[in-house]
Amino acid sequence: LKDLTDVLEKLDIKLLQIEPGSKNRKGTTTYIPYSMEIKCDYEQFGKFITELEGNNRLISIEEIQIRNGVEKVRGTINDITELNNIITTLSINTITLNKAKTKK
Repeated sequence: LKDLTDVLEKLDIKLLQIEPGSKNRKGTTTYIPYSMEIKCDYEQFGKFITELEGNNRLISIEEIQIRNGVEKVRGTINDITELNNIITTLSINTITLNKAKTKK
């Protein structure tokens, strides 16, 4: 969680919500799901995905939903910066490889 928030802070991406899920063990792997909502522009979002790919932790992206409302297109927003901002919801997993138990 700290790794994710550090990356968001570094890229000046606004974290609107983050919700961790329950750990899920599958064989030698533990998945920790997170649902998060962020606000940023497309360039920041691309850099965020690149940072996740290059992170020391294994992170899988399960789903991305980008909401760029119709009201922006209709001209209700006068600020071009606000027009470029998108609200994105991501479902991701941090993945940890479990140490194998040795038999005595």
